Amino acid sequence: MQDIYNLGDDSDSDEDDDEEIDIVSSVSKTTSWQPQDIEKLKEQTNELLDSKWKETRNRHLLQKMLELDQPTITAKMVDFVLQEGVCVCLMNFITQVHASKSVVVRPGPGDEQTDAMKLAYRAVVLLSPENPSDSLSAFLGKKAAVITKE
Repeated sequence: MQDIYNLGDDSDSDEDDDEEIDIVSSVSKTTSWQPQDIEKLKEQTNELLDSKWKETRNRHLLQKMLELDQPTITAKMVDFVLQEGVCVCLMNFITQVHASKSVVVRPGPGDEQTDAMKLAYRAVVLLSPENPSDSLSAFLGKKAAVITKE
């Protein structure tokens, strides 16, 4: 086994290191950035920063979280929900007002439960548990103004 992995033999390691350095230096010499390459990277980055894409992604992630039986806000979730527009998106699950900002007919006591209604309920339960975690308290402290405004 020692022969297979060269465990006791350091004789070839210096040569291998020199070869790796030569390969890296030859690649760095042949790779040069042109202005059009940088512009293309900027365009691709801007596509990732598109606000509509972010809004769709945030809504999808929040929906997946609210589809859990008992969603909770963890420290990592606080980092996510504190991002621009995410708290508003979470509030939109409760108010059921989305991008159109149209008036939504509120369900009555005899109406059938819809998926949107279940997500709204879970969002309320998420924000108002009996024993709030430190993470949830930190989030609510930072976003109370946004929550009450929405």
